[in-house]
Amino acid sequence: MGFAKAAGHLGNKYVGENAEQVSATRVVDFGEAELSTDTNDSGAWWLKIDGFLHSHVNIANPSLLKVPYIRWMSRAVDASAVGSQALDIVHLGGGGMTLPRYFAATRPGSRQCVVEADSALIEFIMEYIPISDECGISVHNEDAEMWLRRTEEDSADVIISDAFADSVTQPAHLRTHGYVSLAARALREDGVYLVNLIDEAPYNFLDSQLGIHASIFKSVHLLAASDFRNKKKPVNAVLVAANWDLNLEAHFASS
Repeated sequence: MGFAKAAGHLGNKYVGENAEQVSATRVVDFGEAELSTDTNDSGAWWLKIDGFLHSHVNIANPSLLKVPYIRWMSRAVDASAVGSQALDIVHLGGGGMTLPRYFAATRPGSRQCVVEADSALIEFIMEYIPISDECGISVHNEDAEMWLRRTEEDSADVIISDAFADSVTQPAHLRTHGYVSLAARALREDGVYLVNLIDEAPYNFLDSQLGIHASIFKSVHLLAASDFRNKKKPVNAVLVAANWDLNLEAHFASS
């Protein structure tokens, strides 16, 4: 099922120096979503689901990314593709659609597909922070695995998997060797696959995912805080995989 994109620009009526402060909640398919304007950043919004931070969306300047794991993802893609060339990008999981907006702004002409299983969340986002028809972003209400099963081989430059059954848990069917193999099948030879993972000590899930991806891809990297294995609370980590010699160490060395 495809969703028509709401008219407008990469923003809406709340953007501006004197922007009205807005907060709205809605029961969506997988929890309760809350959108609120960022009082410290004009033109920006926070998205929480069941009280957990999900996205930060800067409508006024989509190239500014506040959430660390989102920045890691953007930099990994930028490390894998020359300059500002347009890309074919698939986002498995949409949320506030922060990265689709980022790539529309920084890589104009990119063809982006957002696959989000929560139809009520899509409607909520489109009502408050819509995406322009001119951005090259199409939004579809579908399960990520089902989408990959009917996706053509060698059709994507980038696939980003950021889909959760609740605030911190990936759906079981999106953790499997079969799911990752479907993503690898859809990638072009020089493509890159990224997945957002949340885990906590002793990090058995994270380590199992590293093993699965290493059995499918030639190059696998993990982006996370340097001391993440010492933390007591759940942490975000970004797994980056490719079937070519992707050198992220050189790109992130200056961080």
